[in-house]
Amino acid sequence: MEYWGRLWLRALWRSPPPAHAVQLTVDTDKLDSNLTTQLLDAQKSAKDKNGSTVVTAAAQAKEWAGIGKEIGSAFAETAKALSVETNQFIQTPVGKWTLFFVGWYLIGHKLWAIVAGIGIWIVLGHLIHRSFRYFHVPRDIVKTKKDGTTITEHYGYSFANSEARAFSAFFHAAVFIIFSIVMTAVILT
Repeated sequence: MEYWGRLWLRALWRSPPPAHAVQLTVDTDKLDSNLTTQLLDAQKSAKDKNGSTVVTAAAQAKEWAGIGKEIGSAFAETAKALSVETNQFIQTPVGKWTLFFVGWYLIGHKLWAIVAGIGIWIVLGHLIHRSFRYFHVPRDIVKTKKDGTTITEHYGYSFANSEARAFSAFFHAAVFIIFSIVMTAVILT
């Protein structure tokens, strides 16, 4: 129950207050002349305020545009002054270390993903390639005996049938392709 109460309070706190638009009509025939005059003056001043608000907003927008132009030129001058100081600072050993650490902070995680991703892809790709060679590339080793005769020994994995050999080749290729796609996603994201 306490959870729902807190949730309800949070929803009420975040929701905007309801807006109530009220249009009031007053029958001035039943009011005395002083009150009618005050009411008409109040309505007139409200209309004047609304009309002058638009003019004030336009004038203020023009003023802000001028201020924005001044701020932009101030930023340009500051950047020009800082570029000379920054170039001098980067030439120092402390500046080089600072640039390295700022660069590492900005792109270090991406650099780590690229280096580690390529390294893992090379290592595991090599293991998949060696496994494929072990199972599917037969090797013939020629041995020479002391009497000069040669014996050729055939080394390789013997599959029970050609379907098992085809499935193994497909499996190696599929694992390598899927692994390559995953590592490309790791490197690029």
